[in-house]
Amino acid sequence: MPKRVELIITIALVLIIVLLVLFKTSISKSIGSVLLISMYIILIGFLIFLFVNFKKIFCKIQKKTVLILAIIIICSLIIKLFIFPQFLGVYMDEVMRIDAANNIALTDKAIICEPGFNKEFCEDIFVPIGWPFLMSLPIKIGFFSNSALIDYSIMIGVLNILLIFFLVRLIFKNENFALLAAFIFAFDKLNLAWSISGNDLNASIFFLLISTIAFFLFMKEQNLKSGLLFAFSFIFMIYIRTELLLIIIPFAAIFFAKRISFKQNFKIPILIILIFLIILLLFMPTLAQTQKNFRHGDMAEELSTKETFLLQSKDILYRLVDSTYYSIFYIIIFAVGIIGMYSKFKKELLFLLTWLILFFIVYNVSNIKFIHKYYLVMFIPLIIIISYGFRYIYNYKSDSLKKNNWKVIRQVCTALVIILICSNVLPAFQESQNNRILLAKLPHLLEKDIEECYLLSGEAILFSSITNIKAITASDFAAREGEIINSLRGQCLLFFDDFYCDRGKGCDYIKDNYNPQPYLEYKNTREKYIIYKLEI
Repeated sequence: MPKRVELIITIALVLIIVLLVLFKTSISKSIGSVLLISMYIILIGFLIFLFVNFKKIFCKIQKKTVLILAIIIICSLIIKLFIFPQFLGVYMDEVMRIDAANNIALTDKAIICEPGFNKEFCEDIFVPIGWPFLMSLPIKIGFFSNSALIDYSIMIGVLNILLIFFLVRLIFKNENFALLAAFIFAFDKLNLAWSISGNDLNASIFFLLISTIAFFLFMKEQNLKSGLLFAFSFIFMIYIRTELLLIIIPFAAIFFAKRISFKQNFKIPILIILIFLIILLLFMPTLAQTQKNFRHGDMAEELSTKETFLLQSKDILYRLVDSTYYSIFYIIIFAVGIIGMYSKFKKELLFLLTWLILFFIVYNVSNIKFIHKYYLVMFIPLIIIISYGFRYIYNYKSDSLKKNNWKVIRQVCTALVIILICSNVLPAFQESQNNRILLAKLPHLLEKDIEECYLLSGEAILFSSITNIKAITASDFAAREGEIINSLRGQCLLFFDDFYCDRGKGCDYIKDNYNPQPYLEYKNTREKYIIYKLEI
């Protein structure tokens, strides 16, 4: 792309964003609406510069490599779609995001709505908008229904395998090493266990990898188009997971380690920094609101930062040793990988270890429940170093070993890699059975069984977000009891006593005054849910 065209595009994007910042009050009084507009701009900018840089990132792959990569991806997709059960990993977290995605797609408003009787109680989105926005796009064009968004998340997860390959190839310039890293990542235990849910893990990993690829491309090419790809992908990434902003620290570490100089193109980093700052002005309101929500919400643990860090650090180290996440053999290979990288790739090793250690600290200092699903963020550099460890052993040459003996060792090493990686699948499958599989299916089962009924629930959004069930929040029923009873007299009224009912949601009032009787029962070996009928 000619430099003049690049400059014109940059100036146009900057002007658009500046106008949004200056006139956001006149555009809308809703922070959610302003953020929604900014998301479209950031997405368009990201797609433009992904297209412009496409050949630099994704070209020149050997046919044999393409075939092997395709086999890895297809096998991973089959496992995720047909073998592992889909589930709601974090009960309300995913449901709220799906509801927000549905509202964005249908009303162009970034809101979350609790269903009441003949009305909804809506508020501006108070979770990072990135993942709901992405989920809204296929709904808007009619490609996915809001009940099939877990499949959408799985598809993004499959793309992450490709991105791991291209990232490793770009950094280390070796396709075989990149293939091995993609293979290990595709069948990683933590990746398999969590990438089949509706949470934002896959999307955050996707933009984290794209941002990292764009950053290394920017250091290599030192041109505006690669810098803008990095800027837009990075901003989109932190709209999905706020804490990923800290990846800038490993980026800075390798940037200064490599002593990158922009003496001839000093205007380029200035423009990139300018765009960063302007877009971050739009990002700050949702960042502040999200942090406030997490700090004061129900998800917070009653632990000090020091206690949380010590407990969770001890927990993850124990899980590494007892093979919950990885076998002890992997840790040995990780050590070998560090030794091998230190001799040839000191600066790249610095980048990977900074990434690993930084997010180890970040996620173990955090006092948010279910944070272990995001350990995959810090396991990405771990997987790359482990892959290099296997490669280092495979390519190691020693004069003390005869050629035939070394050939046997290579074959054994290759078989061991395949066995170890594939052995992740069964434990990950067993772990997935512990999740709320039936709960994920319950709304769709109920939609068929209670078509003509109204359903009261502590968190009715679980049903309204992904089905057409006439759900009413129990607290709304308790507050407007007379009006609702008069309107529904003679009709079917059911009650679902979910495990959010003990939080002042009006469920106790219903149980004390209406004597609910069991009506429907859904159960499997681990879960049991009862739907009660109310006499009115």
